[in-house]
This record gives sequence, C-alpha cells and structure tokens, in this order.
Amino acid sequence: MLEVNNLNIKLKAFKLSMHFDVNPETITAVIGPSGAGKSTLLDAISGFTDIESGTISWKQQQLNNLAPSQRPITIVFQDNNLFPHLTVYQNVALGLTTKISYQPKFNDQINEALLRVDLKEDVEKFPSQLSGGQKGRVALARALVRNKKLLLLDEPFAALGPALREEMLNLIKDISIKNKLTVLIVSHNPKELIGVCKDAIIVAENKASGPHDLANLLKKPPKSLKDYL
Repeated sequence: MLEVNNLNIKLKAFKLSMHFDVNPETITAVIGPSGAGKSTLLDAISGFTDIESGTISWKQQQLNNLAPSQRPITIVFQDNNLFPHLTVYQNVALGLTTKISYQPKFNDQINEALLRVDLKEDVEKFPSQLSGGQKGRVALARALVRNKKLLLLDEPFAALGPALREEMLNLIKDISIKNKLTVLIVSHNPKELIGVCKDAIIVAENKASGPHDLANLLKKPPKSLKDYL
C-alpha cells in the first residue's frame, strides 16, 4: 500500500496538504481543477519536490529520505520525454542505462517491453516517424523496463484524440494487471476513467484526499470538484 500521511508542501505562495492511501495493484485517478497541485502531488511522491512535513511510505517502508532513483517509482510525463535523435529501441533502453549503444544484456527486457506495448516492429524508428499514440507506447515501454511497482502518469495522453486515449487507457489497465502495478493517473477527463479506475484522489483547495469511489464522486461531486467538472 502507498501511504501519504499528513504531507505538507510549500512552493513559494503555493501550499498543498496531502493525506491518502492507495491500495496495491490498483489504478487510482488523480483529479481536480487546473493548478490545484496534481502534478506537484506526483512530484512529491517521486522525490522531485521537497516536503515540509509528513511521510510517504510504500509497503511500510518510508521513502522520504530516498533519492528519486532509489524509490520504487516510475513517472511518465505528458510530453513523454522522448529524445528525437534516438530510435525507439534506444529511448526504451534509457530506462535501464545511459549508454545509447546496443546493450545485449538488456535486449530481452527491452524486447519484452516493446512486445507488451505492440511496438516490436518499430524499434528502428525515430520519434518523428511515430504517431502520438506510438510515442505514448514508447514512454510506457521505457517505464516497464525499469521494473518499478509504482507507476505515476501525469496526463500522458492529453494530446491524443478520444479514441486513442481510450486505447491507451485500456493498454494501461492490461499492463497494470499483468505486471501487478499500482498506478496513479492524472486526468482532466475523469469520466473517461470509469471502468479503468475504481478510486480517485481529489486535489482541490490546497488539499489532496482520498481514496473516493470515482463513480459516486462523479454522480455527487463536492463543490470544489463540481465547479471544475
């Protein structure tokens, strides 16, 4: 279980207090108005934002003092962070090594990840030759090779059309089950997450709380969420 206990963050004039649990091997939505702190929440869990007080724990191990690379976490950002001068294979390999040359010892892991996201035939292509959905799949494959059990997704499919977003969400659901992942996904389209996420974390009015049942939340949202929706 991921436990975020009385966590407080202050970034200049912005403050965010967080208190919630996330059950293992689930996909949980992170929803709330623009600028409320959804990305800050993911950054704090990942170790990219300093915290003033409180604790972050995974399976009863406190993560506060661990560097981002030491945490059992992989994060995928909205722009996918692909390097345009590297092939699909090389971009995925960066999840394991900073060397962009062919790495035989990692070949099985990389090919397995590419197979999972249905990109096995595109290993030599460059990002400029890929569709938006394919770029998202490359970022997912890179996350998979890191073999971390916590996957954080910061609106990774926001630039895609509705059909592609649905396809990618179904892929996330399938991958999370097969790899026994715990997933947090930020979205500005919470209705699209019905069927993918059971629970949601609300980020609004300088607070993050949950878990809340997503379906019930959308039927009877609190005022802070109702205005946003």
